[in-house]
Amino acid sequence: MKCEDLMTSSIVSVHPNDTILKARRLMTAHGVHALAVVDSRGKPLGMLTTTDLLKESVPTLSVSRIMTPRMLSIPKSRNVSAAARMMLEYNLHHLVVTAGGRFAGILSALDLLRALDQPDTPKQSSTRPAAPTRRRK
Repeated sequence: MKCEDLMTSSIVSVHPNDTILKARRLMTAHGVHALAVVDSRGKPLGMLTTTDLLKESVPTLSVSRIMTPRMLSIPKSRNVSAAARMMLEYNLHHLVVTAGGRFAGILSALDLLRALDQPDTPKQSSTRPAAPTRRRK
């Protein structure tokens, strides 16, 4: 399974000068736990997560003061097991997924867990099993 199969592609973003209060409201309204921080042209500058917000209680502080400026990323064509290894190695809950060096989506640890919870589809045999035979007494 590829990262693009599990990632959230509708990225919610904030600007570095937006307030923490605005970021909290966006997360709540969109039901997300991470926001992309972008400049006025949409260029990625960092990421803001609920963990970042929990560390700061001043609602008027700017996002740039608490965002994570360096983001680890993974190409959307990579296998999700590579993403899981990166998350474990760097203790991340969210990973930026890229396509051609640009934001393509965000993959969360929760996305990986949801994938594990999907029931396996049983493979169907192309031949029908023989009917059991009864022994006569």
